Amino acid sequence: MYPQQGKTSVPRRRLRPPGCHEHQGIFDMNFTSAHFCNRVLGKASKLIQRSFIPVGIQSAVHRARIGIVQHYLTQQYGSLINAYQPLVKDPAELNLPADKIIWVCWLQGLDHAPEIVKKCIANLQLFHGEDCTIHLITLENYKNFVTLPRHIEEKFEKKLMKPAHFSDVLRLCLLAKHGGAWIDSTVLILKKLPDDVFNEQFFTLKSHSYSTISSISLGKWTTFFLQARRGYTPVLFLRDLLIQYWQGHDKELDYFLFDHAISIAYQHFPEFKYQVDHLGYFGNHRHLLMPLLLTEYSAEAASPINEDPVQIYKLTYKIDSTHTVPQHSFYQHYIK
Repeated sequence: MYPQQGKTSVPRRRLRPPGCHEHQGIFDMNFTSAHFCNRVLGKASKLIQRSFIPVGIQSAVHRARIGIVQHYLTQQYGSLINAYQPLVKDPAELNLPADKIIWVCWLQGLDHAPEIVKKCIANLQLFHGEDCTIHLITLENYKNFVTLPRHIEEKFEKKLMKPAHFSDVLRLCLLAKHGGAWIDSTVLILKKLPDDVFNEQFFTLKSHSYSTISSISLGKWTTFFLQARRGYTPVLFLRDLLIQYWQGHDKELDYFLFDHAISIAYQHFPEFKYQVDHLGYFGNHRHLLMPLLLTEYSAEAASPINEDPVQIYKLTYKIDSTHTVPQHSFYQHYIK
């Protein structure tokens, strides 16, 4: 069901991430050394973020981590990259009708979801219950929509694979087969999504604001809000890369493995890069609400939200229960 490579055949070349050169001596890196280097640099990064070390040095450490992870992945999956390169521009694929489907997932089921998750899902139903087919994906029903490779299910069952990484594979399989929009269950929308979200071959949130010491996407995409036409070639590549990765590994090289995979697709597939680059900066203020959630609500404090033309906000259900919440908080206003 999930081929090791596509139909295209091009001359193979040795792949390397930007900024990585042969004289650096990191070719033929194995998983153990890549994982070790990434962990060491990750711990170093956390330490220097608490110090007065210039941001430029912190950014350099972060870029080194990205280089190591993506070098290993391009080294291991160069044949898969080559098989999907160049992208096949099939007119039948490009002219597929928009898939007005929204996928949202809470693996344990809605009855066991936190209040924030229930509210986020309720708002999707409120604004798109009539014009979209909304599927809540759980462990009980996902097999009704896709068949995952057995090694993915086994590694998740044995807790070798975190729920987040299982969800990454699940969303790619759903989008590859059915198309539609994957919206994380902690994304709160306060108005209807524009038609452009569903009309593009590929759509994601973009932002001018990102951290140079932690961002992999550089604001160009998110993994928690993705729309793609069914059978969209870059999504097939991402699906196959993660499936092959977990076939050969029992733990993640980096927690943000999905972001690294998208970055590799962005670097090596010019058509995908063009599609991403030509999307507007939609959702630029997606982190606006979360810092306010447990603070006192007022019309003045809420004005940036009310003036936001997009009103899509990434939240988290992990809220400090010891935090004192004002009686009239943003949480009360938007979640209760």
